[in-house]
Amino acid sequence: MEINKLPPEVIVWIFRYLPREELIQAKVICKLWYQLSKSKMLWKSVTAISYINNEDETTQINIVLQNILINSHQIQNLKISPLELKLILRQSPEVKFANLLHLVLAVDRVYGTSLFNLISERCPNLKTLKFSCFSWQTWKTTASFLTKLPLEEIDMAFEDDDIDLSVLPSFSQFSCMQKLNLFTSSVDLVKHVLLNLKTISGIRAPRTMVCRDTFQNMPVIPGLTLLHLDYTEIDDESLFIIARCTHNLNFLSVIGCTVTDKGVSQITYSCKKLEYLRMGSSDDKMTSVLSLAAISRESNSLKYINAQNINLSTQQYLMDITESYKSILYLELTGCSGLNDSALEVIANNCSKLEKGIFSGCNRITLSGVMCILTKCLRLTRLILSRCLNLSEVLNKGNLRDEDSLSNNPSNMSQDEMSSTLNIIKLPMSTEIINSADIVQTCSYKAESTNARTYKETLTEVTVTEKTEKEGYTISSYQLFSIEQFKPISNNLMERHCELRELDVSLCPNLTARSIVHITQFCPDLRQLNCLNCDQLETSEAKMILRQVLQNCQFLTTIG
Repeated sequence: MEINKLPPEVIVWIFRYLPREELIQAKVICKLWYQLSKSKMLWKSVTAISYINNEDETTQINIVLQNILINSHQIQNLKISPLELKLILRQSPEVKFANLLHLVLAVDRVYGTSLFNLISERCPNLKTLKFSCFSWQTWKTTASFLTKLPLEEIDMAFEDDDIDLSVLPSFSQFSCMQKLNLFTSSVDLVKHVLLNLKTISGIRAPRTMVCRDTFQNMPVIPGLTLLHLDYTEIDDESLFIIARCTHNLNFLSVIGCTVTDKGVSQITYSCKKLEYLRMGSSDDKMTSVLSLAAISRESNSLKYINAQNINLSTQQYLMDITESYKSILYLELTGCSGLNDSALEVIANNCSKLEKGIFSGCNRITLSGVMCILTKCLRLTRLILSRCLNLSEVLNKGNLRDEDSLSNNPSNMSQDEMSSTLNIIKLPMSTEIINSADIVQTCSYKAESTNARTYKETLTEVTVTEKTEKEGYTISSYQLFSIEQFKPISNNLMERHCELRELDVSLCPNLTARSIVHITQFCPDLRQLNCLNCDQLETSEAKMILRQVLQNCQFLTTIG
């Protein structure tokens, strides 16, 4: 079937997935594609960054920026670097972005005032502006230009610590402004904004000296929805004040702060609309004093939880959290010492809507737990398992050692020595699942033996050594079947499979090629696979086995 026989709206929908350069090339194919390439749907939102690589403002506009000019009247959302936008506006003085509503100046900082003057003249209906400014002096001289626009939301980032508080009254000149987001390293600015600006909606002040005194005498601010305060000096008393004054808080990040379970419990209890919570410690060598017990069960709005290096000595708290928040979409438990396969089973049973799971640095995770996540969390699109030292093949429950002893195993051990040390039950290179119930049995620690009876072996031992003519790999111990002879998962199971798009198993020294092949059987939609620095994958036999990954994941575009 020729593509031009499809309905025009279907072709336009396909065009949406093309990079901007390829879309521009497609319009010269035929008259139909030329007309469809100008569709409003294709130019409603545009990202154009890094199309020019120097700071010479006399640089000629390339073909991508030329097409932005041609379709400027259709663009409503634009993300572009300040240099590229200035180049477009200066070289085409007659062009106006009449329908542009949201503008993000990305990549570079804005140094001068001329760009803001051009924006005020050529983007008359702009409602949202996001930018990074080098100094407050730039803002002081350009605020008068932007007051001409009907701006409702401004998102500013400043790198200058020396703040002139006299420029702050300029915010009151924006009659339509409803939201103001600030990224700053000035404690004085944070304190002044909290006390004087009712329109403030977000404050990002990580790695500053923000402390309890900053929030003293803070009034109730109904519009404040975001607080990013990582590595500051706030404590439980600070969180008590925030909980009392920001009932509509939606995002809170306190990683690396001196808060305890008491403060986090109070704010998660009081802020019923809190959806994003980031807490814990980023230091892999130090376990945070926080635990999942800190999260109140009274609120059911949490969807994104990032708890790094917290204590998971008991799984009861994990069970309570996942049962209370059934709608969790994002869960990061990086470096949690107690996270093992049975904990992953709890997550898989209670978080069926999970879309992103990050469990890096959790040395008790094995292939059994990974299988449980992949077979039950069918909406999962991203799974990060880097630095999981024990992620190899399936281990017996009784032989699961302490994480410290596992980490002491040298990564240059032979496969036989590693298997003997960890008492690994080897999976066959190609497997066939008997039924879906067996998967649950396989992934449960309640089983006496993990999965020895669940799989059928399809390998044949041989004593000869074969050498392929094309690849030149030497293969021994097992006869490698051709790719066509590998058996796929049964069709009844594949009717509903995991939607995983990205898998990261880098820096896992004990991960074998057979394990990766087995994992990819459960995620046929995989696009990105990162398996860098996995020692067991460096052999020629492993590389030969990994060819099966391409058969399991036909949409795979990136292997790192």
